Amino acid sequence: LKTPLILLLFCCASAKVAKELPRWITEPAFKYREALYLSAVGSGSSREEAKIDAISSLSNIFRVDVYSDRRIIKVYTEKIKGGKIDVEQSMNLLTNSALKSENELINVREGETFFDDKTGTFYVLMFINRTETEPLYLDEIEKNDRVLEEYYRFSREADTKFEKFLYLKKAIQVASINKELRQIHRLISQMEDTPEPPISVQKLNSELSDLGRRIITDIKVIGEFPEELAGFLREVIQETGFTTGSENVDLTIKAHLKIELLSLPRKNKF
Repeated sequence: LKTPLILLLFCCASAKVAKELPRWITEPAFKYREALYLSAVGSGSSREEAKIDAISSLSNIFRVDVYSDRRIIKVYTEKIKGGKIDVEQSMNLLTNSALKSENELINVREGETFFDDKTGTFYVLMFINRTETEPLYLDEIEKNDRVLEEYYRFSREADTKFEKFLYLKKAIQVASINKELRQIHRLISQMEDTPEPPISVQKLNSELSDLGRRIITDIKVIGEFPEELAGFLREVIQETGFTTGSENVDLTIKAHLKIELLSLPRKNKF
């Protein structure tokens, strides 16, 4: 009686069945329907590593080209009708930085986890709920559009061409950010419900270019190498879109170049 019992125990110990990989590892949409969620699966030697890998894959959808002139972006600190744009929120919604830090704004969540005993690999599925996330982008777009219209109105009402130019530059910055926010909103909502911009970036750029050509800038240089310095300044002015001239001047730039020899302290004498 002892021998069969030993054999039976041996058979039971050897009959351990290897776990099969869940279907969601190769087909995330099987678990989280594409119509309702954006999802991605990551893998790694630890759960945290797999999580980071999944978030990195998800973040690809947020990689859009964002024009961001840091000098112009300071306009976001200006209050308009008691409100202002939160530039950090706009930029986070546009880039993958918010995703990688699991910012709650865009609702990145952990859905499924699995550990493969055979390979020692962790798998994690991360997802974004489309229904919950879409309003975040829509609210940001609508808020920015209101500020865009304010800047555009200010440009129309400004007394000088230079003031008009500055307000148009600010309007273009807001419009450029909103253009990319709209791109992501369409991707998340998967519907034709993304509002059209009140003024297009193309229209604003066209108006800015026309206005720039009408801003006459006079350059006055004295001191050493006046021609060389004046030539350099002309190139800088032309890059802004302004026209250089000496009649009907809107803007005057005065420069004085003086070169002095300085004796710098050195340990070694030459």
